[in-house]
Amino acid sequence: MFRRLISTTALTLFAALSSAGSASAQNPADPQLPRWRGPCYNCYNHALNRRDWFFAQTLAGIVAPATINCANTTAAAIADGLAPAAWPGPPAPQPAGWPAGACPPGHSLVAMSVIDPAVIAAIRAMPGNKYADPTNASFIGDFHWYRLNGNGTPGSPWIWSHKPGSTPATVMDSGTPARVMDATNPPHLANLGIYTFCGYFCVPNPPVPLVGVLGSPPWQAGAVVKAWKERGTGIEDLQQDINDILQTLGHLPTGQPVPDPQWNESDEERAYGLMLPPQPTLPPFLRVRDGVVAIYSDIVGDEFTQVQFFADDNGLEQFLDAHFLPPDFTIFGQGCEGSQGPILHMPVFGDGQIGGFVDYQIDGVIFPNPTAFHLGLLETYLPLDLFGADGCALLVDPVLAVPLLPDPLVGGAGILIPIPPDPNLVGVELMTQGLTLDPLANSFGVATSNGAKVRIR
Repeated sequence: MFRRLISTTALTLFAALSSAGSASAQNPADPQLPRWRGPCYNCYNHALNRRDWFFAQTLAGIVAPATINCANTTAAAIADGLAPAAWPGPPAPQPAGWPAGACPPGHSLVAMSVIDPAVIAAIRAMPGNKYADPTNASFIGDFHWYRLNGNGTPGSPWIWSHKPGSTPATVMDSGTPARVMDATNPPHLANLGIYTFCGYFCVPNPPVPLVGVLGSPPWQAGAVVKAWKERGTGIEDLQQDINDILQTLGHLPTGQPVPDPQWNESDEERAYGLMLPPQPTLPPFLRVRDGVVAIYSDIVGDEFTQVQFFADDNGLEQFLDAHFLPPDFTIFGQGCEGSQGPILHMPVFGDGQIGGFVDYQIDGVIFPNPTAFHLGLLETYLPLDLFGADGCALLVDPVLAVPLLPDPLVGGAGILIPIPPDPNLVGVELMTQGLTLDPLANSFGVATSNGAKVRIR
């Protein structure tokens, strides 16, 4: 469950579209759980497979209703470009073979639920303000989204996934004990906790611009945007969170107050915003631009939000400008076929600079096949065709081989490599490649990925 930020009417587009598959594809191949761990994306981001804005809201730009329910959330989703599926769910009987053919070509299947009205009434009766400001009496409810992955084949079985707010994505329902949301336990049958199933929808894949989310003017005057720019993929890893927070703490202003800078909210390139875990020494939300740091008392952005302005006398804006550039990387060579498809060295995440890290993902490796991650400083080319691994090759002269174990549920493997804060490393090119033992891939029983080269900044 995530807390609605309905008061925000505009979220800023800051990165390229990040969606799996091509226009002819339907559901994402798998839940990609390692890529949906960070707090900057929610269930709607995950369901739509969109990471080009933070904490997406179905009802963004729409006047907050008295209560979030199936009807108004469905209307908002349709305004966003989604369409009800041919079979929207019970009480109509489930079609034979469902979910195959649930959406037309080029679309993926998602599901939506809302908090049961009785639960909303119970929360409103609670004292305090755990759920809404200023009291629980103003709680309007919540929605939650799920997405279908796979195509129903043995190598890509149906499985549902969802991302509860800022917590990591999962394929488990809300039961005790929790059950995997597979073909036998889809959203309309699964235990959704305090949520009630509403219906199934089809999402264009890649998704079209969403009217309700991206159609509003960016950073509308008077609104507080929840986050502006962390990096191309948001915050995806706990260690990355810690590194970012510690480095950001070292650049917070000393406390010299300045007048409200009256920023022009219509500019598209104007400031950074960081959504940080609230604690006594760290603001929950801040922006910095043109030598001024704005610190907000909360990330709600309503009439209760207090804003203080300080001189940027500790290099915060300069640090963010340098720190949150995407990594300087290129892909080289080609991967070869594993038993369940090509072994791919996926795009590289992180900052790629000294004192930072690089986050690698390798797709196509399957549990429990032993997998290794080769790191080196030189490219090489050693074809493995003579050994029976047609099309496979060693592309990196390894200095270090790191053993990995693929995800037992969805496959794939990832590794986060910290970069020491050594100025001598600036300009060094780090070569990497993934290898896996796959007895069914070829007679040699080995499959290799393409390579990735990161130039350290």
